[in-house]
Amino acid sequence: MKGLVFKDLITELHELRRMAVFLLVFAFGMPILFSASSGDWSDVYGMPLTMCSVLGMVIINNAFAYDEKSGWMQYALVNPVSRMQYYHAKLLTHAINTITGSVLGLAVSSLLAAVTGQMTLSLFGQLLAQAGATAAALCLIGIWIIPLFLKYGVQKGTFMVMLIFIGVAILCTGLVMISFGSMANPFAEGAPLWTPILLVLIVLGSFVTLYLLGRKWMGEKEF
Repeated sequence: MKGLVFKDLITELHELRRMAVFLLVFAFGMPILFSASSGDWSDVYGMPLTMCSVLGMVIINNAFAYDEKSGWMQYALVNPVSRMQYYHAKLLTHAINTITGSVLGLAVSSLLAAVTGQMTLSLFGQLLAQAGATAAALCLIGIWIIPLFLKYGVQKGTFMVMLIFIGVAILCTGLVMISFGSMANPFAEGAPLWTPILLVLIVLGSFVTLYLLGRKWMGEKEF
């Protein structure tokens, strides 16, 4: 499985070189442009962090597109590699991407704050918390993405991910509307305890369901 992960990382490294301009523009250029025009740097330190984290997730699409075009999965499974190892290698690669992107984004945001003379312990703590939350969220989203890409391919899989996201969002919004009669913060103090519990169960349930479906689809996949 290490070889599968290493192969994906090498493929993504080549893709990352192509996306270097995107990274420079959105992780560095946009925050500097917005802040220079407004004279306020306080709201932009998290932008490079978010951009780098999302880039770490998006780049997995390119790896899947490469595998799909080259027929890599068929070749890989001829070797002494099980289908579950292939599946879990993709999940692990996605986790490495998102964590690396978050760490890189944290470094860039911290550097930007230090250069502008705004770095404080409190700000660094906020950026660190944002990096951890972003990495965790994107790692979980990978449990949606990977099974659907393996089942439907990159294009159809991306569309299916959007449908699932919209479906979960509508379900959670409907639950909040039923509980409060209008849009409200279900995690606010004084809110009914069962509402946030159900919301968390719905979201986690979708992740567990897609992970198990991914195992099933991978086992049944024909070439």
